[in-house]
This record gives sequence, structure tokens and C-alpha cells, in this order.
Amino acid sequence: MGDSDIIHDMFRVEYKNEYTCYIGMQAPKSAVDMEAAIGVLCGLLHDLYEGPVKLVVFHGITTDFYACDYEYDQAKRTISPVGNQKVDLLLDLILKAPYFSVSMLSGCVEDLGADIAITSDWRIMSETSQFCFASRRGLANVRYTGRLVELIGSFKAFDLIIRRRCIFVNEAMNIGLATAKADNEDFVEAIERHAKNAKKESISIMRHAVRSPASNDIGIERIVGSIAAAN
Repeated sequence: MGDSDIIHDMFRVEYKNEYTCYIGMQAPKSAVDMEAAIGVLCGLLHDLYEGPVKLVVFHGITTDFYACDYEYDQAKRTISPVGNQKVDLLLDLILKAPYFSVSMLSGCVEDLGADIAITSDWRIMSETSQFCFASRRGLANVRYTGRLVELIGSFKAFDLIIRRRCIFVNEAMNIGLATAKADNEDFVEAIERHAKNAKKESISIMRHAVRSPASNDIGIERIVGSIAAAN
């Protein structure tokens, strides 16, 4: 791996080469100020809009890609409305970026980690991985349900969120939530080779084209929002 830098106590950035940036994610309880951490990551992703980087790879630094601690979250990590806006900005930056994105997942993938993973173009899951979109937070805090619908459809998205159900790697592969298993060593390398030779303008156009949601299949956002408001 090339140059590395710790931009916050929650994130570590490494440049494999001129075109590829790896962003390592710590457990959220590692962050002294969660909202500040999200703001720092927003700044990094925005800065990468300019320059040569064409592939961003998110990965977990520890056993889990991103796992929450229930007691810690309840007592110390309530995110303010401004913090929620930062989360929305973070996911929007990933969604609209002129570079490809991959999430390499291990262990628990929940809360903000699940949002980042499904917003990425590809999700590579290890055999120990499990997705959960509403394990330790309210329904109103589950972000980008529209993106989840794009990947697996309205009914499955609704079922996962409302029942707070965990999805393991084999099911995730079957329903389209995961793109590949971690034992496919050539997957990221193949993306990297393609990205290296692509223009950033072309990457941006391509990503927008394949992510356009079906107009009649995004009602899950309204439904989940209504249920959250009623609770």
C-alpha cells in the first residue's frame, strides 16, 4: 500500500496508487465526536472529486466493517439534526461522485456502515458478514431507502427494515445486496484496471445512468417515513 494518513480517530486513508484510495473505518465508539468525524469524511470525499482518484474502497480496520455498541450509542452518540444533514451529505457525495466506490465488508455491517455500503457501486462480503439496516436505530434514521429499493426491490427492502432482519452473505448474494464474495480476489483489481483507463467524466455519466431509480418503485421511503412518524 502507498501513502497513508489518519484524518480522524475514526478513519484511516491510504493511497494504493495515484488512482485508488482506501478508506479504513473504525468502530463508531472510537470517535470522540461522531458528527465531526462525518464532517471530516465529507471533506475528504469532496476533495477527491478533483484530482486523479477514480476508485474509492471502504473497508473495516477491525473485525467488523462498522458495528455499533448499543449502550454507547444510546448514551453518547445521539446525532443532532445538523449531524443527520451531514450523513445525508456524506451519502450524496458517494452517490454522485466522479469515481467508482467499493465496500469490502466483514463482520457486522449496520447503521451508517450499512448506508455507506449500499450507496457504493459494489459490495464485497466475507463469509462472516451480516447486514442489518435498523438494528440499533429508529426507522427515521435509516438512510437512502430508495437506494436499497434499487438494489433489491420494494418488498424486500420493506421487510428488512421493518423486521430489523439480518442478512448473511449467501442470501445477500442471492437477492443482489452483495456483488461478490471476499474470496474473489480479482474483483477489485478488475475494477481498478477499468477505472484507471476511464475518464472521470465518463465514470460520472456511467454511474448516474445505472443508478436511476424506477419511478414507481421508491415508495418505501414514504412508507418507512410514515411508520417512523407514527411510532
